[in-house]
Amino acid sequence: MKEGKIKVAIIGLGNRGFGLTKYLISKHKDVDVVAVCDAYEDRAQKGLEAVIANGHKNCIATTDYTRILDMDIDAVFILASWNTHVQMAISFMKKGVYVGMEVGGAYRIEDCYDLVRTYEETGTPCMMLENCCYGKYELAVLGMVKRGIFGDVVHCEGGYKLISLADGSRFLIIPEGSPKPKGLDPGTVPIYQPVRNIYLAATSVMCLFVSLDRLDAIRLSGTKEDGWYIEAARQAIRDGNILFAGKYSAPDYELITAEKCPLAIESMMIGHASDVKEQLEQLGIAVLMDQSSNEDHPLGRVEWIKLYGALLGEEEAADRVFQEQLDYLDSVSESEASGKTVAFFYVSSTGRIITRKSGDYVCKMIELAGGQYVLKGLEDDGSMTSSVTLDPEFFYANARDADVIIYNSAIAGEVTDIESLISKCELLEDFRAVESGEVWCTEKNMYQEMTASGEMIREIHDILNGNYDEESGSGFFRRLH
Repeated sequence: MKEGKIKVAIIGLGNRGFGLTKYLISKHKDVDVVAVCDAYEDRAQKGLEAVIANGHKNCIATTDYTRILDMDIDAVFILASWNTHVQMAISFMKKGVYVGMEVGGAYRIEDCYDLVRTYEETGTPCMMLENCCYGKYELAVLGMVKRGIFGDVVHCEGGYKLISLADGSRFLIIPEGSPKPKGLDPGTVPIYQPVRNIYLAATSVMCLFVSLDRLDAIRLSGTKEDGWYIEAARQAIRDGNILFAGKYSAPDYELITAEKCPLAIESMMIGHASDVKEQLEQLGIAVLMDQSSNEDHPLGRVEWIKLYGALLGEEEAADRVFQEQLDYLDSVSESEASGKTVAFFYVSSTGRIITRKSGDYVCKMIELAGGQYVLKGLEDDGSMTSSVTLDPEFFYANARDADVIIYNSAIAGEVTDIESLISKCELLEDFRAVESGEVWCTEKNMYQEMTASGEMIREIHDILNGNYDEESGSGFFRRLH
């Protein structure tokens, strides 16, 4: 390692280059800035003044970067116009000067090979200064990818798309009029576009197709009309555009084959009916198991719309839907957290309390909205279910002082008022939220509106901050009186 300070030069003093020079590079205690350069003389002088102000008295300014090639320096930062990056980098690498180069410099594939060949010849490092990849969010997502939490969509030459899911299943989306590639791995299932006559047995996915305005791709449903709370789905069934083809565990194989169904989209529940999956596949029907329910982050569930966008050729529409929900979340993130505690539960027919594990996406929604899930200790026990059953007394002891309670009527059936809620469990009468009137229930469309997760977080935020619009009647929650 070099002893003493590292002598560096900086080329490119535009908006980004000047900022890095003044506030980062020239303030580093182990760096001696000996030269600054920009094609515009006023920028070069401005950069010189900044580094001198930071203690680099021997620095020079120039408009010709080749002057720096003959100077005694250890490293150079290239922050100039993109089309000059590779030429400059190679010149300095051949002089044995380490290069830090802003991204985007290569305009041709050959430029990339030139950089590689120069490194192989000289052994002089060249680092791309793309630091976003080290951000906390980027590193968090990278960790999730390495753990296999996400499936990924890979665009291949010719418009083919490979969908690879965390459970190991792989699907190749083949563009209309294109052949199946020769030598395709037997474990990769081909799906031909345009994709029509889908059998949809995963209820949470319907909202994704509605958001993409592609109900026309669905012909068969695993849920009857009265089981849908999405009006567009109900109407499609009434109009005969979507037919009931049996629930996921008992599909109408005759109807499914008669309608020439190429694809069945199933929920995780198909794992309990493996014989059904095998039968569908024997009939030549691809089975895609939607795994969005495995996502810990609410917007991770929404992001599955990108998979279906790829399937249907609606990638741009999918990106718009996802961004809209991301914007809702961003609007909440900018405000201060309320810190209020929230209990989310329902009462079973046997009087037990059913609530969510602390790692569940509903609990994450509460936290993202600025609240605290009151039952944080209910950790994941490794079971497939996201809920946990509690004795009423345990629930009372741990949730009585919650600032807000939200009754999960989407599962247990609607309750009309606080009195009807207390009739399900008399212990609720002593809850702080009941006494203060902060008792809410979910509307039945909550679990069939995955694409509105960002909007739901916003509504929970408004509940916690006393800003909920109770008059609209169009939200996902309702106050009980």
